[in-house]
Amino acid sequence: MTFCCENLHNMQTVYFALLCCWGDIVAIKSFTIRIDEDLLKKLHYVADFEGRSANMQIFVLIRNCVKEYETKHGEIKHLCF
Repeated sequence: MTFCCENLHNMQTVYFALLCCWGDIVAIKSFTIRIDEDLLKKLHYVADFEGRSANMQIFVLIRNCVKEYETKHGEIKHLCF
């Protein structure tokens, strides 16, 4: 996946560009979590190693978790939220 970041002015635009590249256009939602400071620092370390922001690292982890779940149990069709 390649795209030009020169004209992207904020992280929301980057997310939209990435989601469009994956073939999904979805609303971007905010989600707040409580996290231990040391674990947050480790998350930033891993994200830096992977060349991502901490936010994008969490997005990738959640996306992979859902894909793994759906591979084992079938597509989630009934969303309760």
